[in-house]
Amino acid sequence: MTTLMVQIDKVLYNFRALVKAAGKSQVIPVLEGNAYGLGDVPIARLLHQSGVGLVAVSRLEEAERLISAVTNVDVLLMSCLNADTARRVVQQDRIIASIGSNEEAVLLSSAAREFNTRARVHVHFDCGMARGGFPVSEAGKVVRTIKGLGNLLVCGIYSQPPGPFKSEKKERARFRSFQEAVRLFKREGIDPEVIHYAGPMGFLTFPWMRTQAVRLDDALLGGSPYREKWGLRQVGRVVAEVSQVYWVPEGRKIGPQAAFHTRRATRVAVVPVGFADGLFTEWRQNNAFSFWRKHRLTCEISGQTVPVIGHVGYTSMAVDVTDITCSSGDLVYIDASPDHINATMRRDYV
Repeated sequence: MTTLMVQIDKVLYNFRALVKAAGKSQVIPVLEGNAYGLGDVPIARLLHQSGVGLVAVSRLEEAERLISAVTNVDVLLMSCLNADTARRVVQQDRIIASIGSNEEAVLLSSAAREFNTRARVHVHFDCGMARGGFPVSEAGKVVRTIKGLGNLLVCGIYSQPPGPFKSEKKERARFRSFQEAVRLFKREGIDPEVIHYAGPMGFLTFPWMRTQAVRLDDALLGGSPYREKWGLRQVGRVVAEVSQVYWVPEGRKIGPQAAFHTRRATRVAVVPVGFADGLFTEWRQNNAFSFWRKHRLTCEISGQTVPVIGHVGYTSMAVDVTDITCSSGDLVYIDASPDHINATMRRDYV
């Protein structure tokens, strides 16, 4: 069976490196999208063993799955609320809601009143991402709204700077506006425990972005540019089996669009994986001969690196095994980023 190997040692190496870079800041792993393909429940359990007590997600079903599977971990829901999600959130004491508009604040307050409880919230301010959040210029109005509603317990304030983190002057201006909003809350007697502004790309580029907490997102995967710039380790390897091996004579065209011509008698192995599995998605988006020549695709069989030949198909690809020993059933290893891999593929934690 084709599987995705998730190397636990590399995940932990990346986590510890990011914790070190975060300094005294609390770290909040963001496990949205099935923890970027790693598997949210196994990764939440792993990180909880390393001391994590708060994670974040973007969908309510993710939050509900995590609190049912992992004990003693709170989950921040970093997404917009409607009436239904507000009612479901207030019934779970380990899910913390985000509010980024007056409408959301009122919906959550009404739901909390219905169930005779107080709702824990993180207040979301927009510092340029433009994907929800109160305008930082309206922090005073936000305070008055929250105080007027009376049953929202503010335990966090956050924002999400959009990047690309090239102009320090612009980033400092955004950060100052966020800090001023936080100071206004504190002057009005609302002093939340958790202030988080940046993810890894932000606080690794500009360490002054570190606040009481920072978020960890797909940096746990150790992909580009985190691998090249900060020495993180790439997580993820797809393991498949060779399904067929055969000889092709010189001068034969191989694969979709006949993109490869054999220059010698070539022994070809067919591997039953392709775009449908989430492999080589960047290559698919640039499915041209010039791109293929520049970005040679490879995999590993019997400890040897071998080239993929021709265009990768939707569910299969061809590999040149002329110069190695190879038989049907041999294992094939392909480096792959988990966030691209089909969610239905089995994950093995090694």
